[in-house]
Amino acid sequence: MTGWHMAGSQPRQYEHAVADEMTHEGKPVAGLRCLVPRADGFGTLMQTFSAEHFVGQRVRFSGALKCNRPKRRQLPSACSSSAKARLGCRTSTSR
Repeated sequence: MTGWHMAGSQPRQYEHAVADEMTHEGKPVAGLRCLVPRADGFGTLMQTFSAEHFVGQRVRFSGALKCNRPKRRQLPSACSSSAKARLGCRTSTSR
């Protein structure tokens, strides 16, 4: 996936790919999957692109997240408390 890469404390414990049969609002969806039974760190999928075309403009980013049977939900500390409240998440929640 051009412009996308894995990062985190244990990125090699995860894989990512474009989902074959799934879209969100007609757009492609990326999947992220843990490769080990119990990860000892986290993986994140990041996108990079040039800001050259956006200099002096206001830019809005958006995204959607879907989890299948998560054992734990966690949002990075960079997420605002209002975003966490809207998503119904705390910093760390165990099920």
